[in-house]
Amino acid sequence: VLQQRMFNAAILAETKARKLTPEPVTDDMTAQLEQATPGGKETLDAYPAPYRAEQVLNQQNIAALLKAVAGDPKKYFDANPGAFAETCLSHILVDKQEEAFAAVKRLDAGETFEKVATELSKDPGSGAQGGSLGCVNDLAQFVPEFAAAAKDAEINKVTKPVKTQFGFHLLKVTKRGEANFNDEATKAKAAEAAQQAGIEGLRTTLRQRILDAKLVVNPAFAKFEEGDAAAFPQIVAKPAPVAPTVPGGPGTTFAPEPTPQQ
Repeated sequence: VLQQRMFNAAILAETKARKLTPEPVTDDMTAQLEQATPGGKETLDAYPAPYRAEQVLNQQNIAALLKAVAGDPKKYFDANPGAFAETCLSHILVDKQEEAFAAVKRLDAGETFEKVATELSKDPGSGAQGGSLGCVNDLAQFVPEFAAAAKDAEINKVTKPVKTQFGFHLLKVTKRGEANFNDEATKAKAAEAAQQAGIEGLRTTLRQRILDAKLVVNPAFAKFEEGDAAAFPQIVAKPAPVAPTVPGGPGTTFAPEPTPQQ
């Protein structure tokens, strides 16, 4: 309960700092809250009314923050064009350089890339697909040597053997498309990526809000036992017992805008 209330307080503080209005309650929001509550709807309904209202408000604030950090898909696309340019490629992976040269001789003799890859490639996933790695938007997902070779490769021309930590590769790029924001699939990917980037930034901010907080544990209800304090806000002693303003659980006190956070 204490952990949830710290999270709620951080969400509330960030919503106010951004001067956002909580989103209206929706059926989806209610369903999400029930799913997130241990015991589901039955437990949620059994919460004291003030605490239940706090949980609902937290969902409304989260919805407002997610909308605020969604970001502009076009701006994200313009800033990260390489993340949306699709490259389709195949490879043959062998253990030794001489094996790679032997594969090149077979290709030069007229055998298809797919046939040689199926018979020789040590990559079980792509080997079974004739060496195909499919199409990717970001070559950075591959090891640096492989990514560099794929970036510079001529279309439909097999590269020289490329050494990586996995062995020796023969690469063939079959398509290198230019990113186009007007393409609906690309636009959807840009919108998703822009929102994800915003969410990551929001997580960092909320985590820091919690770590910077001053937490009060009311000695009338609980004793805080020191553990891995680095993972928690600073614990501040309370000089005198104060009755909890919301019966959210033993050992906690809470106010809508706690100072320090309670």
